[in-house]
Amino acid sequence: MKPYQVVIAACSDYNPDVITAKITESMDRLTLSKSLAGRIVIKPNLVMAHPRVATESYTRSEVVEGIIRVVLLKGRNIDRIDIVEKSGLGITTSTAFRHAGYRRLARQYPVRLHAMEEEPQVRIGLDHGQIHKSARVANVVAERDFLIYAPKLKTNVLSQAYSGALKLNIGSIDSKERIYHHHYDLHRKIVDLLEFANPDLIVTDGIRFAFGGNQMTQAGMDLGVLVVSTNAVAHDMVCRPDAESRSF
Repeated sequence: MKPYQVVIAACSDYNPDVITAKITESMDRLTLSKSLAGRIVIKPNLVMAHPRVATESYTRSEVVEGIIRVVLLKGRNIDRIDIVEKSGLGITTSTAFRHAGYRRLARQYPVRLHAMEEEPQVRIGLDHGQIHKSARVANVVAERDFLIYAPKLKTNVLSQAYSGALKLNIGSIDSKERIYHHHYDLHRKIVDLLEFANPDLIVTDGIRFAFGGNQMTQAGMDLGVLVVSTNAVAHDMVCRPDAESRSF
């Protein structure tokens, strides 16, 4: 079986310069399966963002800023960079973009923000799905050349107490299909969606770890890491609380 690498980088604060350097260092230790080129999609976790009631459970904009900088630095023949997300119940994705500071990224960098519920969508067939035989996804996701996941490291009562790269692909489908079998079958549903939403690179925000309580409004604690990998399963195996890890 082919070994996959997962890099855990020490990073104690949300300084975009430091984050950019840490991601660059980490990527120098990894082998990408395809070129960082063409149409780039960045998928963060913005299930809920609010300045008072949901301050910790989303991917911070500084981490995505670091990813954007690295794409511009290390990428070749970049056609476009799209940030695509579907928020959870309660607020629109556009509102989550605003609360999380992502509109600043669209002003400062050559990126576009896409709320999936506002985007043209296409249905994609799944050859190996158990729960889903097909799924509706945003065109911009279906047509990408390189997919980057930017999860938030946090607990989640609905997914074996942990939310990482695999759980993030739930936000790749539209709302009706998102809630379909979003219960004890969630682990099977997640694997189904990996067929079309399999990231080429993962950069996880673990600088603050969202821990306990509701997965949308939980509190945070300092953890001080970024986790970088090219394989979603390997990434989540390392990030689980009982996994052994190394940092630099």
